[in-house]
Amino acid sequence: MKVFIMRPGEKLDFEVDYSQLLAVTSDSLVQSSWSVTQLGGTGGTFAVSGVPSFGADGIAVAFFAGGQSGEAYKATNTVQTAGGRTYVRSFIVEIKE
Repeated sequence: MKVFIMRPGEKLDFEVDYSQLLAVTSDSLVQSSWSVTQLGGTGGTFAVSGVPSFGADGIAVAFFAGGQSGEAYKATNTVQTAGGRTYVRSFIVEIKE
């Protein structure tokens, strides 16, 4: 699983690229949702900031903000396709000074 680093106070966009999967099946994204799980610790709220998006290019994008230094969070993107497929991809975001 990929790990990304953010600093406290940052608001950054992260993306998941489904284009290769979609090209193989000639499919397209029709829905995208995000969830966040804190990995241990007890501090800070880390969440999607604003409205997530996805495009015809097969890339799902969301801005994230919050969190507390020293904490880690797992962000999970779930997408549905026009062909009825569901893909789920996750990554870790660590908040560090």
